[in-house]
Amino acid sequence: MANDGDVRIDLRGDGRVILYKRDKLKDPVWQARVRFPNSTGYKRISTKTLDQREAERCALNYYEEPSRDICYSRYIFLS
Repeated sequence: MANDGDVRIDLRGDGRVILYKRDKLKDPVWQARVRFPNSTGYKRISTKTLDQREAERCALNYYEEPSRDICYSRYIFLS
């Protein structure tokens, strides 16, 4: 995920929500890597913003309210 020039910020302090920006891109926007409790792996999302505060809010909101697609796919496989 990270090269030497990348910026990484752990928003919660436990490694569940990592905000990062890749420097070598033409227009580097903030991206987030979110790891949900009781699941394996992580979900990588783009915050689609250059503003760090807005990116933090977007990433934390995504962590606190997982997308309906994730919940919906869980129900498909359980039934």
